[in-house]
Amino acid sequence: MDLSSGPPLPAVLNADCAGGADVDALGIAVTEGKVEQVEADACGLTGVRLADGRRVALDAVIVAPRMTARAELLAPLGLKPAEVRLGEHVVGTRIEADHAGATAVPGVWVAGNIADIQAQVMTSAAAGLTAGAAINFDLVLEETRDAAGSSVSVSP
Repeated sequence: MDLSSGPPLPAVLNADCAGGADVDALGIAVTEGKVEQVEADACGLTGVRLADGRRVALDAVIVAPRMTARAELLAPLGLKPAEVRLGEHVVGTRIEADHAGATAVPGVWVAGNIADIQAQVMTSAAAGLTAGAAINFDLVLEETRDAAGSSVSVSP
């Protein structure tokens, strides 16, 4: 099958998804099964071998990566990665945070693709800048509160 000249395929595709009928209308067969091996010859991709032994001839293989937050160091603080879903499918995990990167744990911020699985270099850098500004603001507020508290005199 040649997918290079056709319309874009649905983001998630299997035999019982809503886009299955649309793909079928394009003459593209959907074969379900676990891929055990990608097969190629000197000219390139020839197909895949499935776990049940079937061989499926292909012109293209589309792989959907699963973006997983590497957040082990945050677990002792009580921050556990949350699933990110596309419909019924888990496409990754992230640490939940507000728009500035503040997490549910006071004093802990996150930025980049640990908070947003679609973040690439520029988006991650911008998120780091935003989190840095929020951290600075939080520290200024804390310092101001401390200064105000220490200047209050207590009369006997």
